[in-house]
Amino acid sequence: KEEGFLALFGGLLASLHRQIIFTCIRVGFYSYLRDSLYEAIYSQPLDPNSTPPVYLKFLAGSITSALGILVANPSDMVKVRLQAQGRQSEGTPK
Repeated sequence: KEEGFLALFGGLLASLHRQIIFTCIRVGFYSYLRDSLYEAIYSQPLDPNSTPPVYLKFLAGSITSALGILVANPSDMVKVRLQAQGRQSEGTPK
C-alpha cells in the first residue's frame, strides 16, 4: 500500500535471469549427460530407438538440476535482496 503497485515487480529481472540460466543449463545438458552416463555404464552408445533406464534419467536430471542451481543461485540472491529492499525502513542501510 505504501510502496505502490510497481513494488510488486521488484526483482523481476533478476528472477527472469535466474530462471533462464537454470532452465538453459538443465535442458541443454540433460540429453548429453544422459547419453554419456549410459555409455560410461554400459560401454556402448545409446541406441536412438531405445529408451534409457529410469534410474539413468533420474541421475542425469538430478545432476543437471544441481548444476543449474549452483550456477543460478547468485541471481536468486540478487532477486531476494531487490525484493527485500523495498521493505526496509528509511534509516536502515541497504
